Amino acid sequence: MRKPILILLVLVVYMGSYLIVYYSGKPGSQITSQLATTFFPILAGLLIGAVGVFLGSLGNLYVLIPKNDRQRQRKILEDISSAVKEVRHDTLFVVISCGLVLLLQYLRFFDIPGVIWPISHQMLSKDIFIDSIAVCVSTLSFYAIYDCVKTMFTLHYHYQEIVKNT
Repeated sequence: MRKPILILLVLVVYMGSYLIVYYSGKPGSQITSQLATTFFPILAGLLIGAVGVFLGSLGNLYVLIPKNDRQRQRKILEDISSAVKEVRHDTLFVVISCGLVLLLQYLRFFDIPGVIWPISHQMLSKDIFIDSIAVCVSTLSFYAIYDCVKTMFTLHYHYQEIVKNT
């Protein structure tokens, strides 16, 4: 399951980098700026809201855990704990990467006196470099959102199993 996702991730990064290089200096170069300032923060906010609802529903799951079978109870609690950790790490990664992409978009407009961009090649200008980093971080964040949603559905599956067996 992971191999097709990794191939898709690599293809998206390469296609994004190609589009950035192709559209640099043209109206299409505003794609990453619009992605960073509108779409990405809204998506991160929706993820935080979904995680809030999800964590609120975990109380129902803890109540339904069978108390008479200690081994099964321990396994379910370990699964829930690891899933909550995974959701927490994914959510924090998305929030931090959203801040990083926004910061990168604002850094593009700052010129520090006395500091010169070390690469003088046109294909590796400061704007192209910043846009490429933004596309890579955004792609990784979209994968983290996918992983977070997948984990939530896994916990929902555990919830259904507990309800079915009680």
